[in-house]
Amino acid sequence: MIAGLLRSDFAQRDADQFQVRRQQAFQLLAEQFRLADVRQQRGIAAHILELYREFLPSAHAYADFSTALNPGVHTPFRPEDLDSLQQLLAAAISPTNWQSELVHAQEYSALLDDIARYSPEGICIVRDDSGGPLAFCAGFWLHGSSLSMLDRYAPGILALLSDEQATLRTLPRELTDTLCVLLAAVDVRHPLYGPEELGALLMQQWLVEMTSGLRGIMITADPQLKGLFQSLGFQRMGHIKLNDTEAENELTRWELDFRHQTFDKWVKEIIRQTGPAGLPALISRNEPRAKVDGSAAKQIMELLFSGDEIEQLPVVQTLGLRGSDVRNCVQNMLTANEAPYPLTRLDQSILRAVYLQRNRNKNQLADDFHMSRTTFYRHSLQALEHMGHVLTQALSGMES
Repeated sequence: MIAGLLRSDFAQRDADQFQVRRQQAFQLLAEQFRLADVRQQRGIAAHILELYREFLPSAHAYADFSTALNPGVHTPFRPEDLDSLQQLLAAAISPTNWQSELVHAQEYSALLDDIARYSPEGICIVRDDSGGPLAFCAGFWLHGSSLSMLDRYAPGILALLSDEQATLRTLPRELTDTLCVLLAAVDVRHPLYGPEELGALLMQQWLVEMTSGLRGIMITADPQLKGLFQSLGFQRMGHIKLNDTEAENELTRWELDFRHQTFDKWVKEIIRQTGPAGLPALISRNEPRAKVDGSAAKQIMELLFSGDEIEQLPVVQTLGLRGSDVRNCVQNMLTANEAPYPLTRLDQSILRAVYLQRNRNKNQLADDFHMSRTTFYRHSLQALEHMGHVLTQALSGMES
């Protein structure tokens, strides 16, 4: 709450500088997201959504992430949660609260039981500080053995998956990467927060979960939800009618796919869609002119002592730098007492041994670092990725 008040005060005092600083913070978080583990990614994603919530769509209550309520620490579904979730679901069933448009209300309880039994990782829960559920959504991960459950509870969905059914029927459970949401409910009797506020927290939590490289599918006939999904970057993937005589019952399949899209790119697109007109200029002004990925970092390291050849690399030419400047920059990073984030001391040691000392083959190096050759290779690739990240910032600051 204090952080929000400070940001609000900063924005009122100097709106332009506030946007610049927030964009810099976003870029730092987005870069850290790519290198973080799954748990850290959840925290970074939630923080990015917090920083940019006023740029996200606000036409619909379920996109208003401005509630002062903070969900508890993320904890996956536990068997002891089931009774609480069933109570939330039973209390929420009414014509004014959306739970599922694919499943008959009398099937909700049995469906939730089966999801908890066969696909517990398909349940996303927002909890209060004590760990009690405030809201949840639930669905099946799509794979060969889950399609029969879909057919039982929501046969209409199979028509929306017609282009994928053949592949899904042979997909083993361990390779699944797509969650189809069938149920959602919030605590409609909460004394302080309304259903829309809790629904916004649920949407935020679900988005954070998907950022780990997953695809989420939601299906709705609600025009407000359709507008919300479109503004949040979901893609429309077909539709069916539950009742051929009622156009308003047309169900549309929406999906958000992070399997081939990075979280930071998604957020930037949302900001460009919904933010103030001047923000794209701020984004482009603060982005590095050239990005050094792991492959480019490897090229730089391999040509470190090859005279002017390093200047012929595309990334170095784009920045207009001299080879000697790049070489000095790399050597300083590899010999610094404190490795610049996200470069680690182990990264420094591996890169020095491979590219500066050059007196051992890969098998000998793996032995020196007490690793198998495969593990050493993986650490070498990671070290190059980290070096590329650091070089992107350092070289962009030196560009002519």
